[in-house]
Amino acid sequence: MLAFSTSPLMSPKTVQENSMFRTTLGLGIVFLIIAMIAALFGFGVLSSESWLMAKIFFFVFLVLAVLSFVGGFVFRTRDA
Repeated sequence: MLAFSTSPLMSPKTVQENSMFRTTLGLGIVFLIIAMIAALFGFGVLSSESWLMAKIFFFVFLVLAVLSFVGGFVFRTRDA
């Protein structure tokens, strides 16, 4: 369940975007753990594919995070 803050800095849209980032990063971590367990037991193909998916999800997370930070900086409202 998402908790909505009363702070003007945390709009519902910001909370939704943070949820998307947590999901993307979470998938990257899951695939990284699968890759490490598969490598431990000697499943080379599964390990390499899981490692590739972990890297992809991690870099997607990084790109989305940078775009969010830049967009938030550029499009923030200035109070008079």
